[in-house]
Amino acid sequence: MRKGEKWERVLEGYHKVYESNGLAVIFRAHPGVRMLLDTRIIYEEAGPPDFFGFLPAGAVIFDAKEVQGSRFPYKNLKKHQAKAFAQAEKYGAFAFLAIRCADGDFVVPWAEMRDMWAIGKGSFQVEALGHRFDLDGWYHIATSLQLLRRYSDG
Repeated sequence: MRKGEKWERVLEGYHKVYESNGLAVIFRAHPGVRMLLDTRIIYEEAGPPDFFGFLPAGAVIFDAKEVQGSRFPYKNLKKHQAKAFAQAEKYGAFAFLAIRCADGDFVVPWAEMRDMWAIGKGSFQVEALGHRFDLDGWYHIATSLQLLRRYSDG
């Protein structure tokens, strides 16, 4: 199992519940891959963020990240993922990271980390920028933040 795959599967479980309850439809985005004869997988291109979808409040795009400690290194969000977040936000989507760390599970909005990410060095305390979620998953936090952003932008 590759790094972060278990966390992605947890999120996919939330997504099934959201869809069955009529709350959201979330899709998994897969990078282009090539299978070699000896069963190795080669990624042919930089993949998009892990998930995208639709809530009543609008579109979302996010990436699942997992870190061992309580800090998230900015370098863990790749340039092509940040570009996808910026493009999606331009068209009204709510972009975020779903981070699992030693302190729990968090939604970290792209808007709250993009300026420091652009500098490209260091890390941040996940709990300081993130919004913790528990057994209900990220849906209610993302919806609230998305609506708040929409109404504060005028």
